[in-house]
Amino acid sequence: NLQYMGPNGSGQAIKLINNMIAAISVTGLAEGMLLADSLGLSRAKVVQALENAPITSQYLRMKFDNFVKENYDVAFSMVNMRKDLRLALSSLSKDKKKLDLPLLKLTEKLFSKGVESGLAQKDLSSVINIIGK
Repeated sequence: NLQYMGPNGSGQAIKLINNMIAAISVTGLAEGMLLADSLGLSRAKVVQALENAPITSQYLRMKFDNFVKENYDVAFSMVNMRKDLRLALSSLSKDKKKLDLPLLKLTEKLFSKGVESGLAQKDLSSVINIIGK
């Protein structure tokens, strides 16, 4: 799905937007799994219930097994996602309107904590281990 987005740098901007949404979405799914744990629900059953829910994207479906099996082998590393989140944050400083994106800021903090905690080379879904502490 090739799209012309504009002048040089526009393609990188789309990548940052995509990855920001991916990180925030996976972080939300991680929180959902932790809530399921606290409510005594099976993660496998939660995944079955969410499989065809309107809120569930193709990308989140790809991460379901990570949470059910508690296996965070890398598909997209936490350190690489943190890099993109930081790039997205640094692009905010160039905005004359001083746009505030609180979810981006919070997600970057969680991913930074994950990298600092030894999860740098784990999948970004390992953010569950940071939230759950």
